[in-house]
Amino acid sequence: MMPSGSWKSPCPERSDPERSDPERSDLGVSAQLTYVQLMCTLQYIRSIATAVVFFAAISIGCETLGSSGGGPGVTGNPGAAGIDRPTLKLGEFDLEPKSVIDGDTLRIPSLPKTLRLIGVDTEETFKLESDAREAEADWPGYVARHLQSGKPEKFATPMGEKAKAFAQDFFAGAKSVRLERDRENQIRDRYGRYLVYVFVKHDGKWLNYNVECVRAGMSPYFMKYGYSNRFHVEFEAVMTEARAAHRGIWNKDEQRYPDYDVRLDWWRARAEIVRGFDNEAVGKSHFIALNDSDALERLTKHVGKAVELLGGVAKIVDYGNGPIRVYLSHRDRQDFPLIFFDRDLFQSLDLESFISESVRVRGKVEIYKHPRKGDEQLQIVINSTDQLSLPQAWPPPTAK
Repeated sequence: MMPSGSWKSPCPERSDPERSDPERSDLGVSAQLTYVQLMCTLQYIRSIATAVVFFAAISIGCETLGSSGGGPGVTGNPGAAGIDRPTLKLGEFDLEPKSVIDGDTLRIPSLPKTLRLIGVDTEETFKLESDAREAEADWPGYVARHLQSGKPEKFATPMGEKAKAFAQDFFAGAKSVRLERDRENQIRDRYGRYLVYVFVKHDGKWLNYNVECVRAGMSPYFMKYGYSNRFHVEFEAVMTEARAAHRGIWNKDEQRYPDYDVRLDWWRARAEIVRGFDNEAVGKSHFIALNDSDALERLTKHVGKAVELLGGVAKIVDYGNGPIRVYLSHRDRQDFPLIFFDRDLFQSLDLESFISESVRVRGKVEIYKHPRKGDEQLQIVINSTDQLSLPQAWPPPTAK
């Protein structure tokens, strides 16, 4: 397979290195999936999937799936079957001409959700004609309006359109792509999107689009939710290369976000929180990162015991006549609640300022059972400020 598109590498020949989706409305604790229901459903799905794979293997002569990393990879299209299994190398998947959504999002026709590309965060494309007209008429004013909070925000830019065009050129002519993960048990984000690296052949070589997107200056190295486990060195190197060459977002004459130094300081500070947790978690089963696919299963094994969690603050729900619930990101409709009965304690922590930030939580895992419906929900009750470790308040200390 060799794409026939117009993409060309932005650098000389070298050796190969290796949006926001709308949130669903809160349904409260009683509408959350119960753990019993969840486990039964998962067990049922797994049993069906196992049977399907078994009989499919018999019907095609027990063809064995190969490696998608160091070897030739999976031939054909594995489709959605097995996409949620904990493995780094997913195989090759068919592509279609309209698979590119934007510079960091792709859609694979055989998968139910889009791909969210690890390590990249391109600027947004214009969804509204009014935004495009405003940006064209008064670019400085348009930028100022979107950054008036003082904190980096995502918004549509001409650079976002260029990033999408770059992706379209990069994948033009490709019939399939190879998908790989960063960590075996980090499968989807909280919107259900698959977290992956995407490889495509150019001139007979498999190239990592995520790395090449940063090399071309279409995106910085995005590490807000943690450094790349597999390609950290490559991402850092190609971002340095792109900055030195003033490519894309690093070209001051382009209409792009003006505050990348601030964004990078912010992201690195957050990545260090994740790195610190990961280092401490080695060999400790009670350290649980909520973005891992098996987080709820592991939490259930610790009911009645103390755990230490790492998770991003997803949303805060206060109905006014009960406890305040602070949800940490896991998966859509399966976010993990921290329960505050003490409103003064909640107010003292100012958690509204930490939406989308990573926090560490210590406490005993409990099961809450709804008194009328009988629904069950895992949770941790927060009784003390000592139970939470919050990141440095915005802006990060080294921000320019």
